[in-house]
Amino acid sequence: NAWAAGVELPDPEMSFEYFAVVGAIYRLLGAQPIYQILVNCWMAGITALLAYLVARELFDRRAARWAAGLVGFWPSSWIWSSMLMKDALGWLLMFSALWLALDVLRARLSAQTQLPALIGRMAALALAAILLARCRFYLGFAFALAAVAVCLPAAILAGARQRVQDA
Repeated sequence: NAWAAGVELPDPEMSFEYFAVVGAIYRLLGAQPIYQILVNCWMAGITALLAYLVARELFDRRAARWAAGLVGFWPSSWIWSSMLMKDALGWLLMFSALWLALDVLRARLSAQTQLPALIGRMAALALAAILLARCRFYLGFAFALAAVAVCLPAAILAGARQRVQDA
């Protein structure tokens, strides 16, 4: 219907995933731009909740409230979530990947976590990181670079400790 009405189709050189999400929402709810904007606002709210959870895991409740407030009331997030843009989805994927990374680390450190649950968590983290890179490449690249910057020194340090213990 959109093509018949003269609406431009997505550029094939751009990532099509966001257009697929918008198309699915239009298919489910109707072809009104306000529906996707409402979904963007919902994603921005979930992002603030994820910021709270990440900060609470790393710091304390006070820092978590600050993180949720900053993410939830940042002017750009209000602007981006009120327009038909994929930035709200990008922020949601970024904080989902951060929360999943912390969840994988917590599960890995716990002796009670079973292998299938750990594999499921790692698969969810990989999916979030892949979708993040597809949504906004620079965010996916920054997330991968940060993971390498944290994990590589930790692996080197763990290897050095193991050698000291073996000696």
